[in-house]
Amino acid sequence: MKKLLWLIGIMMGCFAALAQQDTNTYETRFAQATNHYWEGNFRVALDEFTQLYREYPDKATLSSEIGNCYLRLDQFDSAKTCFTKTLFMLPNDIEARVKLAFIAGIEGKTDSAISMYQQIINIEPTYAEAYAGIGKMYYWKNKPKSALRYYDKAIRLDPVNSDYLAYKKLLKKELAYQVTATGMYVTEREETYQISAIIQRYGVEKRFCDYFSLSVNTLWDYSLRNNVFDNDVRRWFDNSWLKANFMFKNQMISAFAGASGLENRVTSYGISWHSAFSIKKLHIKNYFTAAYDYYYYWNDIGHDYYQDMIRFNYKKLTVSAMYRYSVVRNKLVWTDVGDEIIHNPAHRVTADVNYAFFENPKLIVGLNYAYMDYKYASPLYYSPMNRHVAGLFISNFYRYKKFYTYEECSFGYDMDKFMQVSAGAEVGFDFGKVSLGLSGNYFYNKYYQNSSLLLTVKMSL
Repeated sequence: MKKLLWLIGIMMGCFAALAQQDTNTYETRFAQATNHYWEGNFRVALDEFTQLYREYPDKATLSSEIGNCYLRLDQFDSAKTCFTKTLFMLPNDIEARVKLAFIAGIEGKTDSAISMYQQIINIEPTYAEAYAGIGKMYYWKNKPKSALRYYDKAIRLDPVNSDYLAYKKLLKKELAYQVTATGMYVTEREETYQISAIIQRYGVEKRFCDYFSLSVNTLWDYSLRNNVFDNDVRRWFDNSWLKANFMFKNQMISAFAGASGLENRVTSYGISWHSAFSIKKLHIKNYFTAAYDYYYYWNDIGHDYYQDMIRFNYKKLTVSAMYRYSVVRNKLVWTDVGDEIIHNPAHRVTADVNYAFFENPKLIVGLNYAYMDYKYASPLYYSPMNRHVAGLFISNFYRYKKFYTYEECSFGYDMDKFMQVSAGAEVGFDFGKVSLGLSGNYFYNKYYQNSSLLLTVKMSL
């Protein structure tokens, strides 16, 4: 009996030793680290893979696994170093190149990502993910025509991939004719008049290629105005305009012109330049416009203007500022020497800073400031002099599948402590090729008020 117990003890000791030995093998430790990774314990997995790499530096798989952990921890520079090491040992490793392309894409280096995906295609011409990756980069570069071409290649290799099919559907929609119809009811009030108007606006836009789109628009306005001089003045106004967009890398130049048949006159013309670039996580956008706008047909008011707006976005913080210099063409103004018909220059400045909370709903809270100053006051159009307004702004956007809502409100006070309020709301639904939107807006201060109700229908053909 004693011998039997002694034998069992020896066997159990051997099994324990073997079990201990098994847990220390490369394969067992690699499996444990992999298990931690798939359980979401990326930091623990990183430590374990790193320790293995110190002991087995010749195993290229380990550098890729360490890179995957860094990637999950958003430490992109360290991840790139690891995947580059993998390629040094295994030059044709496709997965390492895919990860490097992915990192380049999310860092905004789309050209580098495209180059990396192209290298994958050179190694393996039937690798569908590489074609789809190039397609996604072109989509991010706002080149839908090129993006669609590469997604078509990816779908031919993987025809049941739902992600590829969804992007193709989205791209075909962007390249289709976009038809928009909007009906509006608008009211406007100043001290000397009140206007109510029913407005119809129609537009067709087509993206012809990566670099060019064209839109044709028309507006019909039927208004009723009551003022201290005339009652029940009814008037039709029409305005049609053409806009061409030329798109380049991080830039878009637009040229536009419009005219009214009923007024028998040019209503607008000009050019705008939009640019965007990034410095790591800082995104900068600039919008410049130089144009003429016949903006108040009741009193034949038009102005020439130059406007520039710049916006800085860092993570959830946004700061923007705008400056406009305009000159109202020869119209009646009040000067120190009496009534005169002369040009009236004006300056306008706005600035705001806001912060976004959450993702969906996206709640934005901020501060804003506005300044307007015309050289002369006029009885024919809104022409404040040395007017400052500062206040608060809040907005909320929420999306549930194909349904969305948007609300915004701002309020502030001018230097005379008069209140100014602006509010708006919109609800919409996307049916695929057809989308509907219903919105309303309201603006009030002591000198001027307006409100509007809009119904918009958009359709892809």
